[in-house]
Amino acid sequence: MNALDHGMLNLPLAKRGDIDARIDSYKTRQAAIAESERRNSNAARKQAKATLAELLDSDLPAIHAARLGMHRADLVETLTEWAKWEPSKMLKVAAAWRKA
Repeated sequence: MNALDHGMLNLPLAKRGDIDARIDSYKTRQAAIAESERRNSNAARKQAKATLAELLDSDLPAIHAARLGMHRADLVETLTEWAKWEPSKMLKVAAAWRKA
């Protein structure tokens, strides 16, 4: 039904169809979309954490921390936070470090 389908508006409520079924269908679709987004977000986070583990096993954090004037532990902490909450930043760092 469109927003203002006047043909539908002129029908009595009993003949318009089951509004509860349409609401339930809408809620089910919205829940499926939210679940899909959650799964994609979790997959990105897992990939970022795996990338972080690879980077931490190498000498790159010590090299880049010295270059940035930071302690290695501070850099590792920052990268760990990015892997948790902003995985796209973590993946950009990993890509840049691999090129260098």
